[in-house]
Amino acid sequence: MRFLIVNTDYPDFLLWFYAQHPGLENRSYAEQIRSRYESLYGVADFYSKNLWALGHEAEDVYANNEFLQKAWAATRGMVYEPVASVPVVSALQRVRKVAGKTPARHLVPYMRSWLYRKQTLPRWSYDILKAQIEHYRPDVFLNQAVDSLSGQFVKEMKPFVRFIIGQHAATVLSEDEDYSGYDLMISSFPPTVEWLKSKGLHACLS
Repeated sequence: MRFLIVNTDYPDFLLWFYAQHPGLENRSYAEQIRSRYESLYGVADFYSKNLWALGHEAEDVYANNEFLQKAWAATRGMVYEPVASVPVVSALQRVRKVAGKTPARHLVPYMRSWLYRKQTLPRWSYDILKAQIEHYRPDVFLNQAVDSLSGQFVKEMKPFVRFIIGQHAATVLSEDEDYSGYDLMISSFPPTVEWLKSKGLHACLS
């Protein structure tokens, strides 16, 4: 089976990560994704690596990593601006000036203008993610960013995917979002499972 695993990273991690690897944002997709895995942050490649070990195909997508996603797009001939949006680059430059000699907690003021923006995915993110789904044609689309990815987008991707799973933990999901595009919702938090079931969704503990 072929899996596509979609996630998002906290903006403060992204700023720290690229500050620790000067110039990485300008390197190839292969170099960037390898460095992201090697960070061991979050689930890293734990899902995909073990799925490969079990004989499946699996790819990871970090939908809000502008540097990484645009590097992937370049491999498919999709043309975007060569650098990330101005707020991201500006914040990254400020962090780099002090990252080598400043405790992490003191970097927050340099990040704040970007960290606390509303975390909705921009248009380029949806365009690239759609291209990735159409390219990989996964049997299973595992979305671990249910709170970031539009439910309408999920429904539009159903023709390209056999089975769509949403994974979410304890934070409250929007009452206004449409989750009917998911074939299954899973969570490690029982109240979230019960809330999803109350919406008429197939849901279970992970």
